[in-house]
Formats: sequence, structure tokens, C-alpha cells
Amino acid sequence: MLPLQVTLTRGSDGETLNTFSVKLDPYEVLFAEKKAEPGQAKQGSCTLSVNVGKRNLYLITVSHAAVHNSLCLALLLKVTVPV
Repeated sequence: MLPLQVTLTRGSDGETLNTFSVKLDPYEVLFAEKKAEPGQAKQGSCTLSVNVGKRNLYLITVSHAAVHNSLCLALLLKVTVPV
């Protein structure tokens, strides 16, 4: 099985901003634009969340210039057995 990759590119020129490997198929991708403070110009940064295999959540902060922060949260599946 080949490793899966998610690639973030800038829409205006197609430049690759970030690429990361994932173990399972991406299930859901969401974008959230950061709100500007009152009286400030819009900065154009957003957070991208990628749900991978319904178990891992990748959070990536992206601005016009580059990728600033990335974080992967792995969710553990807890199974309880009745006794």
C-alpha cells in the first residue's frame, strides 16, 4: 500500500505550501477563516482541519505567505466490555 499524502497549495499560483503523509484516507476537510479584530485590516489567515480515518485530526494554520503551525491530534478508541 502506497503512503497517502495531503498537499496544500496556494490557489493563485499553485505553489506548494505544505505536504504531509497520512496513514488513512482523508475523510473530511474544513476551512475556517480567522476574523480580524475591529478596526484592523483582514490578514487572510485560516485554519485547515483534515479528519483522517475518523481517528486523527490535523490542524494547520495557513496565511498568504506560508504555513505557520501544524498539529496532529490522534484519538484513541476506547472499548469497554460489560462484566
